[in-house]
Amino acid sequence: MPLTYFIENFSYTGKSDSKTLMRGWIVAPFPLQKIILLQPGKGCLSIEVNQCRPDVAAVFPEISHAGNSGFTIELPLRIEPSNGVMAILQGKRENNNPRDLLATLDLSTNSPQRLEDEEGGFQSIDLEQKLKLVHQVKPGITLRLDIINKCNLRCIMCHYSNSAYFKRKARRISLDEFKDFFDSIAPMVKDIMLSCSDEPLLSPHFLTIVEHIATNFPHVEMEFCTNAMLLNENIRRGIIEHGVTYLMCSLDAATKETLEAIRVGSNYEKIVSNILALTELKNQSGTRFPKVISNFVMMEKNIHEAPKFVEMCSELGVNEIDFRHVVPGDYWNDSKQFLQNHPAKYNCYRTKILGAAENADIQVFIPDALPTNENYAADDPKVTLDDFRNVSPAKATDSTPVKPKQFATDFMPRNILGTAADIFSDTFCQRPFSEISIFDQEIVRPCPFHKVALGNQSEGETLNGIFFGERFKEVRKNMYRPEGDTNCQGCPVKGNYFGIQ
Repeated sequence: MPLTYFIENFSYTGKSDSKTLMRGWIVAPFPLQKIILLQPGKGCLSIEVNQCRPDVAAVFPEISHAGNSGFTIELPLRIEPSNGVMAILQGKRENNNPRDLLATLDLSTNSPQRLEDEEGGFQSIDLEQKLKLVHQVKPGITLRLDIINKCNLRCIMCHYSNSAYFKRKARRISLDEFKDFFDSIAPMVKDIMLSCSDEPLLSPHFLTIVEHIATNFPHVEMEFCTNAMLLNENIRRGIIEHGVTYLMCSLDAATKETLEAIRVGSNYEKIVSNILALTELKNQSGTRFPKVISNFVMMEKNIHEAPKFVEMCSELGVNEIDFRHVVPGDYWNDSKQFLQNHPAKYNCYRTKILGAAENADIQVFIPDALPTNENYAADDPKVTLDDFRNVSPAKATDSTPVKPKQFATDFMPRNILGTAADIFSDTFCQRPFSEISIFDQEIVRPCPFHKVALGNQSEGETLNGIFFGERFKEVRKNMYRPEGDTNCQGCPVKGNYFGIQ
């Protein structure tokens, strides 16, 4: 059966606020869900195909799906029509199996166009071909790894509270090792997170790795998570100069006593002074990057400090706060600290957190309220910011002006529009299409929560070979099943929020 389409209207509106309107219909050998236009350098533009078109049904009475073949899209930008735009035609699934065609469409036409399969007008493509096309059009892989397997703190809720884990032999990724596995896949990488569960600033190679990425792959966004104990002047200057986009600071309290009780081995004054100094240097350099996110792990012993913590973060120069529930593990399972066992208390302080965020004009992410009919009568100790206000920014010794990386004024970090995470968002989970997680500097998984390794770099496998290899392919295929992959069971993102079976 041939493929027939008609671009009925392709027009622009406005001048300073240009918009592109495209309307038409398309009839393929099977019902379509989307037209995905491949725009090299810009990304993939997804157009829903679902509008009722009785006029088209009348022309193709033998095709049952012709009546729902219409599409209309209005975009807040100007797109030049072309007589040769490559497009993926995404069909409706059959028995949970994807169906896709690859065709070249003429957007500048003003008459119906007919493409014949046998003449090479369109062709079927499989899932992996589609994925490679999407990543080639716009880099979309998020790479998560730890460049060292050590931490300088022993937080009570962390695996580093275990003595054996804390004292394990250090393993670091050198710059040459990093190049070996990263450079081959870097053209398809959108962003890289240089820490997941360890402290990256303990690595002597941290800044050389950051510089390598910035110099050779400037399209890659960089971020890392730190406890800020080692966020010294050299690091502060380096991450601004090389354009790190996000820095996540792990803080779980507003007061010295609570912070140092939870983050064992930390020094409240050093952490706060380092973050204040980073904010000061950003302001002096005239840059908005790195954006600073503060993580707050909520538990019974610190939730009462959270509203004041919001106020503190606003004064620290933090851009966002990510509140998350503490979860149990083999290393720590103090049920008294789990807020699902104190739902009324959590809900009470959640409301106060949101109010404090509104007053401080700071963005917060916080889990939903917990189900309960109880009310909480707050009788917790009064929280002040006296400890915080007694700390000054760490003093700088280098007066040389920092030259920050220049970002486009409209640059939006973590923007997934047009990437694989966007195109495959209608599957059980898009992570196997758009993410790679490396554990213990060698074990490769599709995400932090998947239970089975899909590759091992110490066995000579390349990251590119693993991601497009058979084991990743099988997991991606399973994302078209309602229940996902077998090893997704117990996922705290797709399943129980607290990760408790």
